Amino acid sequence: MNVTRVAGDIFRPSPATLVRAAAAALTGIHLGDHARVRPGIHTPAQEWEQLAPWARYQARVHAYALVNPHAVFALESAAALLGLPLFGHPRHIHTIDVGGTSRAYGDVRVHASTDDCNAVTDAGISATGVAETSVALMRVLPPAFGLAVGDAARARGVGSEDIRHSRTRVPRGAADHCSGG
Repeated sequence: MNVTRVAGDIFRPSPATLVRAAAAALTGIHLGDHARVRPGIHTPAQEWEQLAPWARYQARVHAYALVNPHAVFALESAAALLGLPLFGHPRHIHTIDVGGTSRAYGDVRVHASTDDCNAVTDAGISATGVAETSVALMRVLPPAFGLAVGDAARARGVGSEDIRHSRTRVPRGAADHCSGG
């Protein structure tokens, strides 16, 4: 896996305050008024209730990163971190394992790949880059949603050539239909 370390704020921060259960006990935070985001990770219930579905998903991805720091996020999970469009509240957290095996447990889907992929890392979190994430989503989402993701990637500086040459296969002509293609 090719990893590019980025110095800066490439990923959107968690929209909710995340508290580890172990740290709460040490700091005197009472978790009775907190919502469980993941096992061992909580957030103030009032914050959680006010979040839109896509923001809750983004908080879930950040919570998973706290307990699995070596995860490389992909698909909707990478999109949530990168600020690409999400549609509704995705059910699963997606990670990629180059050379590993696909597996599922709980709300996590680990996608195996025999192809190397490009990942970006910032603040200890890793995800596929904007071009690879957008191409992967354009392959699996309904066409209108895929177009929205492609347009958002273009707005972030990803060109048609970047999309065409991504290591992830893109449907024929999809890169040309994004704005400015």
